[in-house]
Amino acid sequence: MTEMLYMRCLKETWDSKWLNNNGKFHQQFEKELDEFLGVKFVFLFSNGTALTSALQVLRTTEEVITTPYTFVDKIQGFKLIRRSN
Repeated sequence: MTEMLYMRCLKETWDSKWLNNNGKFHQQFEKELDEFLGVKFVFLFSNGTALTSALQVLRTTEEVITTPYTFVDKIQGFKLIRRSN
């Protein structure tokens, strides 16, 4: 990504005043990642609490992929969910 494109996207994000999850670029990235991976749904989260909450609501026992260098709250949340399902 060129610096000019990066600055334009950054300005668009800032001007929209939508600086957290589910903004325009967040939605665009999820959609493109869905298509690239050939899956129905991809959900992006910024922290383990949001991810744990979503997994509890979905009552999923499916595989969850996270970064190799992750904070322990994600892993702890997954373990709690697995025990309760």
